[in-house]
Amino acid sequence: MASNLNLLLVSRNEESSHSNWVLLSEENHEDQMKGVSVAIDSKTGDVIELSTQDVEDRLRWRTSMPCLVPKYSTLQRVDLDRSRYIRKLDESVTALPHLKRLKLTRCSALEQLPSSLGNLCNLQELILTNTMKIKSLPKSIGGLKSLKRLVFNGSSGEANKSLQSLPEGLGELRSLQELVLDKCKALKELPSSLGQLKMLTRLSLQECKSIQGLPDSIGGCHSLVELDLTKCVALASLPVSIGDLRMLEDLVLTKCLSLEALPETLGRCEKLAFLSLTKCTKLTRLPHSMERLLPICEGYIHSLILDHHTDDLKTSCSFEGSIP
Repeated sequence: MASNLNLLLVSRNEESSHSNWVLLSEENHEDQMKGVSVAIDSKTGDVIELSTQDVEDRLRWRTSMPCLVPKYSTLQRVDLDRSRYIRKLDESVTALPHLKRLKLTRCSALEQLPSSLGNLCNLQELILTNTMKIKSLPKSIGGLKSLKRLVFNGSSGEANKSLQSLPEGLGELRSLQELVLDKCKALKELPSSLGQLKMLTRLSLQECKSIQGLPDSIGGCHSLVELDLTKCVALASLPVSIGDLRMLEDLVLTKCLSLEALPETLGRCEKLAFLSLTKCTKLTRLPHSMERLLPICEGYIHSLILDHHTDDLKTSCSFEGSIP
């Protein structure tokens, strides 16, 4: 593969000792690939990674991107960072049989993902950071049977205000371990199929300001360890089924301004070690069932974070004594 390319070696951190990073030179006959960096497997000569991170702006793709197959069909990782002008991905991306990681960061004009995305049966990581115009994920997403990490978020000062819902096919991602949807500010709800994610250990919904509740099916996420609902300002309650999250260790409810009560079933989360209720201004009491998680000094809840407004939170005598 490498012998067919006009390449120039570049200095770059290598992810593997078995690959070398090279830069497609400006003399390359493929004008659309000028400035793109690729990693070559030193043993097989296959192109295994492609990155647009360091492409000069004058060379960045306009509106559309080039076809990647068959010439780059051995790609395992594709990073289209800062491809700020493309409105859609070329369908050839979903025809990469070995692709394990697809990173679409700062693709600010990208409006949609290919409907055939689910064809990437070996994809393990999908990252969509600062892709503000994407309104939906394709229904075929359930075909990503190897996906372990799905990140659809915004960085500091950026947010997605277009995505309102997720497809029910999300529940078919049986290998998914991490789901990050931070700053999807128009997202109103999660699909009821969420509870089918038996391998999910982390769910982060920071600043999802339109979400009013979680699906009852969340209790089926039996491996969930971390649930972060920071600044979910419209969240009014948690489902009773949250008590079925027996592996839950961290529950962050910081600045959930509409939250008025916690379910009694929360006391069944016996591994809960970190609970943040900072600035939950409408929360007036803690559930009696949480007695069984105390005292803090015996190692049940290692960190119960409250603030000045929660001085009057009450449940039982033993619990009152543990509140600052």
